[in-house]
Amino acid sequence: MLEQLSDGAIDDTLFDPTDASFQEIIPTTWSELERDGWVEQIRETQHYRFTGLGWLQAVKLAGRLDDDLLSTKAGRLFATMKSYVKGRQKPCVAKLAQLAQESGVPEGLVFNIIESNILEEHLKRRGARWQDRGRLIFIPVDFSVEPADADSLFKEEMLKRIEKLEEELSETKEELSVYKCPYCGAPLSTTGYVELDEHTEDTVEVFACGYSTGGWNERPCPSDPKFPRLEDYEFKITETQTQWGTEYVCHALAKTDMARRVSLMPQPGRTRDEAKQSVVEWYERLAKPWG
Repeated sequence: MLEQLSDGAIDDTLFDPTDASFQEIIPTTWSELERDGWVEQIRETQHYRFTGLGWLQAVKLAGRLDDDLLSTKAGRLFATMKSYVKGRQKPCVAKLAQLAQESGVPEGLVFNIIESNILEEHLKRRGARWQDRGRLIFIPVDFSVEPADADSLFKEEMLKRIEKLEEELSETKEELSVYKCPYCGAPLSTTGYVELDEHTEDTVEVFACGYSTGGWNERPCPSDPKFPRLEDYEFKITETQTQWGTEYVCHALAKTDMARRVSLMPQPGRTRDEAKQSVVEWYERLAKPWG
């Protein structure tokens, strides 16, 4: 709707709900916009047009209140209005077309700024208003909006939008944090359920770094300061005679509770040292930080 309106005045720009550009808007949406005071229906034609409130809300939602071009145009308009009452003791009335010509602002945009009460809404300043609902604009004697005020108007809106986005980003990060390892930020790789007994189920979550929760055993993340050290294991080597000769297998026996949470698979070798080295390499792979 804003694209069709462009710099046109909202009072003489009509929108046809049957137009192809509005085909995705269902009839009840038009009714809701009318109920909220954002549009009004021209009963004779079934067309709609923006209200001042609707135009202002559309400009906000489209992110145009922080547009430098709009800020510049509004600033020129306000400066022109102020010149009408500067040094005077009485208010004055100006023609819409005249204000548009002197400020260099499109007449339709001037109309929309006045109709939307944008000054009272955002700057909490007494602004200009219509004189007898015609295209004559009443400018109060205390009208004192500077171009800089217009700039602050739009910049303030931009800051509000930034703050809102930051809040939404913070909420999103908080929501996503449950899908990351709390120690290293590795993503959740698998999740499932395990039966602890015939009456109890638990959720098991496994992260890319190896950290896991749920079930009977929680495996620590390699970045967790409590991750077991190599010396938390006792190495025992068994010797077996096979048809190919003697085979050695090294077993890593956990000496601490954390070591029991990270089991090291037994590793074979042609010698005792080779079998033990294989276990050490296995440990180093598990202990390597993610990423």
